[in-house]
Amino acid sequence: MESSAPKDALIAWEGDSKEVISSFPDAAKFNLGFDLRLLQQGQQPTDYRPMSSIGPGVFELRDQDERAWYRVIYL
Repeated sequence: MESSAPKDALIAWEGDSKEVISSFPDAAKFNLGFDLRLLQQGQQPTDYRPMSSIGPGVFELRDQDERAWYRVIYL
């Protein structure tokens, strides 16, 4: 019997983006990874904003710690 659950959307990493995100602190990787997972499942991420200055349909995921902001741009 086949599952009727929808398949998760695939992530297409551009350039060295996956390696860059891998270098983020563990907490930022966890939080951004959680939001990416929500997106894959067709759900709204917890902290995002449109990046209309880049183009239509472009968004930013973001997280921060005491040192820096960590960002993931997606469309």
